[in-house]
Amino acid sequence: MNPIIHEWSIVGSWYEAPEVRKMQISGKVYGDDRFIEGEPITTSVVQASIGNTVETQNTVYDLGRVSEEYLEWCLTNGIVLDPSAPLKL
Repeated sequence: MNPIIHEWSIVGSWYEAPEVRKMQISGKVYGDDRFIEGEPITTSVVQASIGNTVETQNTVYDLGRVSEEYLEWCLTNGIVLDPSAPLKL
């Protein structure tokens, strides 16, 4: 089973072209022996994304609950999150 990140948000610049944009996930991690349960982390750059699963250089994570603040920011900025595939690379 993959570690899960709850209360997540995307970290990166929305102002760069998609082909050069480097996105990371910030949130609270659970199920990863390297961290205390619920410890805030920021992943390394996301390499791939399928559905609610993201792959970084060394780890595959499942995305759980999105951060309410991030969801509000998306709505304010006209960004629609697809719950079945929230990260578009």
